[in-house]
Amino acid sequence: MARPHRPVQGNVYDKRRSARTAPPPAPPGDAMTSSDARRLGERIAASQARYHVMAIRLLTGRACSLVVVDSQTGAEQTLMGESDWHRLQAQ
Repeated sequence: MARPHRPVQGNVYDKRRSARTAPPPAPPGDAMTSSDARRLGERIAASQARYHVMAIRLLTGRACSLVVVDSQTGAEQTLMGESDWHRLQAQ
């Protein structure tokens, strides 16, 4: 006669230790992190009505860009940092 099957308790796969990896490299000096992009997007939304924040795009590692759309022309602009936003406002 076969032995009765024991009910499975917990995870059934073998747990293996993974090698620790170093944290991702810091973004280049002119690129934003996601938190920087989020803060800039919030300031843009609160300060004016012409540009609308559409997305935060991940470029490489931790470097992000902010995508805004001009409500008057429908043109999409990619902002790599604060300087791009100031340059866009000056136009």
